[in-house]
Amino acid sequence: MEFRIRLKELRQEKKMTQQSLGETMGVAGYTIKDWEIGRCEPNIRHIIDLANFFDMSADYLLGNSDDYYHEGGSGKFYCVLDSKKSCCYAKQNCTQKTRRKFMEKFVISTDTNSDYLKSEFEAKKLYYGIIKRIQDGVEYEDVYDSEAEFDAFFESIKKGALPTTTQLNPHEFEELFTKMLNENPNKDIVHIGISSGLSKTHENAIAVANQMNTELSGRKIYVIDSLAASSALRMLVDLLIEKRDQGTSAKEAVEYIEYVKTRQHTWAVIDDLGHLKRGGRISGAKAMIGKLLGIKPIITINAKGKLAIESKPKGSAKAISYIVSQIEKQRDEGGRYDDYPIYLIHTSAKEAVKKLEAEIKNKYPNKQVLVTNMGPVVGTHVGGGLVAVVFIGKERLNID
Repeated sequence: MEFRIRLKELRQEKKMTQQSLGETMGVAGYTIKDWEIGRCEPNIRHIIDLANFFDMSADYLLGNSDDYYHEGGSGKFYCVLDSKKSCCYAKQNCTQKTRRKFMEKFVISTDTNSDYLKSEFEAKKLYYGIIKRIQDGVEYEDVYDSEAEFDAFFESIKKGALPTTTQLNPHEFEELFTKMLNENPNKDIVHIGISSGLSKTHENAIAVANQMNTELSGRKIYVIDSLAASSALRMLVDLLIEKRDQGTSAKEAVEYIEYVKTRQHTWAVIDDLGHLKRGGRISGAKAMIGKLLGIKPIITINAKGKLAIESKPKGSAKAISYIVSQIEKQRDEGGRYDDYPIYLIHTSAKEAVKKLEAEIKNKYPNKQVLVTNMGPVVGTHVGGGLVAVVFIGKERLNID
């Protein structure tokens, strides 16, 4: 990247005008403008001053290096990352605060089906589109920031509410992508949202990205079909964030997610058959018989990104044991994904998810287990009482 482009990007990151940066550097505002348009270049003293001000190496500033680190004797050191100008050994040991934004080669967007809290969207530097909920004739833009809000939604369903959900339309995607492009000069965009098997939202994202890409030069908007929902989508976004923070290119990150998603498994226990009946997944007669017999359907997300009923064990205990057994059954034979975390999802089912978590930790004590809430986008269609497990393993099953 050329010096003039990098200087402009760094100045904009600090939300400084050319005039204010000029005053800081002891030069006129038009001098900064001249540097940014390539009319002239700064002398060595000004380069050193700029590097010190932006807390970075001169090589990075001048475009001689695209990665903000140097090689140490035993590994890579990410340098000059804090006020003491000290180094972090290996990127993962650096705190979020010390990671520099200019390491990133792309920015990420998703939708609210990823079920992050509002504060998490902000902390993880994620852009997002809001999939709206319509309930009792009122349209809601649900971006929750507490577990109590999730509980209140499922309590309303328990009392008889019958909400529906919308999809993100092309205009909303155009606004989202335009905002991202304007706020992140010289960076690509990677969008990953709800499965194409569950919503037309993905088709709209693809259409808008394809159109906007024809007008972009040197940048690109990538759109990934997650074939996932709720915290399964969240897991893929988390993996994408890791790639972003490592300085991976957008193309490489997209290729990685495209592969990993084919090995992602989601297994859920449904508590209320009535919601599957309302969604057309089972007949009214089957729902009634299932309720009388205490059947707890197991649903999974198949290779096409659609919900599929895989099994119908009787009773919650057997159902929980069944989805836990899938972790081992669907384990990659080479154990390549054993260090990946397991995500647990629930719809206002705290006691049930605690039992699920305990059973998994007892069986896999070294596994990282993350407990998450499912929000209204999918929760509308499955109701309260659901618990689910998400993990990476063998190639995903193709169950209709």
